[in-house]
Amino acid sequence: MLDWSERKHTTDVSVVHTEGQKPGRISDDIFLGFLCTGLERGVRMNRDWVKVLIAAFFEVMWVIGLKHAENVWSWLGTVVAIGISFYLMIMAGRTLPVGTVYAVFVGLGTVGTVFSEVVFFGEPLQLMKLLLILVLLVGVVGLKLVTEETGESES
Repeated sequence: MLDWSERKHTTDVSVVHTEGQKPGRISDDIFLGFLCTGLERGVRMNRDWVKVLIAAFFEVMWVIGLKHAENVWSWLGTVVAIGISFYLMIMAGRTLPVGTVYAVFVGLGTVGTVFSEVVFFGEPLQLMKLLLILVLLVGVVGLKLVTEETGESES
């Protein structure tokens, strides 16, 4: 049986076979290995999208911090939130398409910031503002759905 934890990604399966099998036949082990590779890639992509979501959360924190920071500690928290949000966005951009990562990051950050301003700081919510936020959310979700995830990086 092949050890899939130390494998290299390859598309040429005709040269891969185990002892006792005819060359060119894809064995169950190889099929399962490619299936596992796909699942691992899918899990890695989902982890990267979680990084984007967490980065957007920290973006909301630092944007609010820029407006409402009043002392050294709140400014320090704002700077830390900036660092975390950009670090996570950059890490996700190593595997996911950068343009889509940035669009989703900014879109979710915008929605989160407007929501936070309404809920926590008493900003009035206008119907037009709500409709435009919904349009923005549809665009962000649409971008994520149509983005081809290639998984080029092994980070």
